Amino acid sequence: MWERFTYNGESAKEQYVFFFNIKEIIGNKFGTATPIPFQDWAHPIPNQMTGSLMPLRVEVRCFGKYTFKIENPARFMNEIAGTADIYKKDQLNEQMRSEVIASFQNILNELGNSVHKVPVMELPSQTDEIKQIMDENVFDEPIRRRGIKLEGFIVESVTLDEESEKKIDEYELSSNASMQQGKLVGAYANAVQDAANNANGAANGFMGIGMMNMASGGMMGGATTGPWQQQQQAPNQQPQQAQTNTGAQPTGDTWTCPNCNITVSGKFCQECGKAKPEKAFCPNCGKEVAKDAKFCPECGHQK
Repeated sequence: MWERFTYNGESAKEQYVFFFNIKEIIGNKFGTATPIPFQDWAHPIPNQMTGSLMPLRVEVRCFGKYTFKIENPARFMNEIAGTADIYKKDQLNEQMRSEVIASFQNILNELGNSVHKVPVMELPSQTDEIKQIMDENVFDEPIRRRGIKLEGFIVESVTLDEESEKKIDEYELSSNASMQQGKLVGAYANAVQDAANNANGAANGFMGIGMMNMASGGMMGGATTGPWQQQQQAPNQQPQQAQTNTGAQPTGDTWTCPNCNITVSGKFCQECGKAKPEKAFCPNCGKEVAKDAKFCPECGHQK
């Protein structure tokens, strides 16, 4: 009674009961109000200064959901709820959402670094990695200080801003053009080699390559011009020299081209580029025969 008298008739000891929801609280949405920078290693860019690759910088918007639960009720009461009669989730949602987005931005920096190299459009599939990185680096430390723990974190959608989409489109076009040019270079190289190895019709072969270059808009530039000009000029040099020396068409050293059946002079046919056949003689009758003939046309002797 004396103690109650000293406390104005009240008990000196008071007890209160507080109830906390310690279940996992689900259905909490988050979204980035403004685009967040991300390093996309799916589209690397060569660094001309160092000779290395660097990621394409894009801006992304992400949307998803997270879950949390009260892990330490005493800390939650001291830091947040106090002695309020009722403290609901709605009073905490806005602050939680801001801190979750801040944590997620730090996670994006990790996923886009040179260690993880996660492509930008694969972020929704990185649920386990996101939670692991958050726990290892304690990016949600401000949330934990209040006795709250993030349990789940899901990225539902990722969208690029207009400028980033334009960057990727230009990157894809540039890559496709480089691949096509590489294929053309290989095709031209093979064609030049085949034409050079072809003794019959070398000039025609290189002339065809020149037409291919014209059809492709001159993409190869002068890559084939030199060889084509050299091969084309080679058959014509002999007659030009003969005209210069004699002042008239040569008549003594003519032969019939077995490929196009025209009479030509010099070592090569000016029409098809076939080399002049070498002379051969029959060992039986001494008649001149074609070098590649199997029988003598005069006596029938087998070569």
